Amino acid sequence: GNNMNSIAPVELSFGNNSNIGNNGTIQCRQFKAGSFLQFYDNAFVGKGGKYGINSKVTIGNGCFVGKSTLLNTSDEIIIGDNVGLGDEVQIWTHGAYLSQIDGFPADFGPVKIGSDVWLPSRCIVLPNVNIGSNVVIGINSLVNKNIPSGCLAGGIPCKVIKKDIFPKHLSKEEIKVLIEKIIKSYGPLMDDINLKGNIKFISDEQKIIFTRDDKETVYDISKMVITGFIDEYSEDFRDFLRRNGIKFFTNRKFSSIVPPMFKELMDLK
Repeated sequence: GNNMNSIAPVELSFGNNSNIGNNGTIQCRQFKAGSFLQFYDNAFVGKGGKYGINSKVTIGNGCFVGKSTLLNTSDEIIIGDNVGLGDEVQIWTHGAYLSQIDGFPADFGPVKIGSDVWLPSRCIVLPNVNIGSNVVIGINSLVNKNIPSGCLAGGIPCKVIKKDIFPKHLSKEEIKVLIEKIIKSYGPLMDDINLKGNIKFISDEQKIIFTRDDKETVYDISKMVITGFIDEYSEDFRDFLRRNGIKFFTNRKFSSIVPPMFKELMDLK
C-alpha cells in the first residue's frame, strides 16, 4: 500500500522501485531516498525538532527501514547505500528534557551511517554518532559512540567485538556451499507455488541457472546481473535471494508469489 500519512517535508523524493508501507509518517524539512527503498509500515520520520534548519534525511540506494522504526529529525541523518534498519530501530539526533541551567545534560547533533551496514531490530543510535561502512551491529544495541568501518559491534553500550572483518573474501568452495544451501532451501517453496523446474549453481562460471520447461534464467553472482527469460517465477527466486542477502537490482521492484494456501486465507478476508 501507499497509505503514507502526515507528509510534511518541503522537499520529498523517492527513487525508482521503492516500496512504501502503510501508515508511515515523514515530517522534516527535506527527505531524499534512492532507488529500491523498502519503507515499512508505521515507520516514523520526525518528532522533536522536526522543523529545524538541519531537519534533513538522506538515504542511499537499496536501503531498508523496518516497521515502527523512528528517525528523529532534530538534526541531519545521512545514510549510505545498502543499509538495513530492522524493526523498531531508533535514530536520535537530540536528547534533552531537564534544564541545562541546572547542569543537566542535553545532546544535539547529526547521525551519519556509511554503506553496507546492518542495524537489526531495536538498536538505538544517539546524537553525534558516526557509523562507518561494512558494519554489522548486534541486535538491541545502544550505539552511543562512533563505530569504525569493517567491524562487528554490539552491546549496551555498543563496543567493537571484532574489527576489520567485513567485507570478507570467500573462496569459490565457500561460495559454492553457500549458494547450494540457499537453492536447497528454496525447494519446498517451489512445491508450495507448484513450480516445476531445476536450479543449479555452476561454480566455475559463478552463475545460478534456473530452468523450467524451455525457459532459462541466469543469475551471474560475479557481475550481479540477470539474463535470460524473466517471469513471475524468476522474480520470485530473485526475491528469495534478496531475503538471503543476495540482491540483484533490476528495472523492477522485488516481488514474490503468494503460495495458494495463504492466498485462500487472504481471499477469505
